[in-house]
Amino acid sequence: MQDWFRNIKLALTRAGVTVRSLVCSLIGLSFVVLAASACDRTPELVFGPEPLRQMTDDSAQFVEYSEGDRLLLLGYLNSIEVARSFGWQTKPAVGRPVDEVMDEARAWKKKLDAEAAAATDHANRN
Repeated sequence: MQDWFRNIKLALTRAGVTVRSLVCSLIGLSFVVLAASACDRTPELVFGPEPLRQMTDDSAQFVEYSEGDRLLLLGYLNSIEVARSFGWQTKPAVGRPVDEVMDEARAWKKKLDAEAAAATDHANRN
């Protein structure tokens, strides 16, 4: 194993590369890769203490969502508030990522659409 390291060091020395410059280059490259990966990620949008107000006052944060998604999210947040005001135990949006709440809103809409279709089908049979 020591021969292997000695051979690598000898090859690097012959190529004009010192161990110190190699280590510095690797550290520099690591920092560049970390900085690039950190810049590539967009921060996750999380609902604050008043989700409905956040959507209306800070609407620029929600531009990545389509108008239909924003309306769906507003409807879902309103339904959560109404349900909580009647004492129903619902999972609040506060402190949760917007994408997570959006997924719940889509599932909620799908469930409402299925219930409406079933009610229409039942009414048409009678």
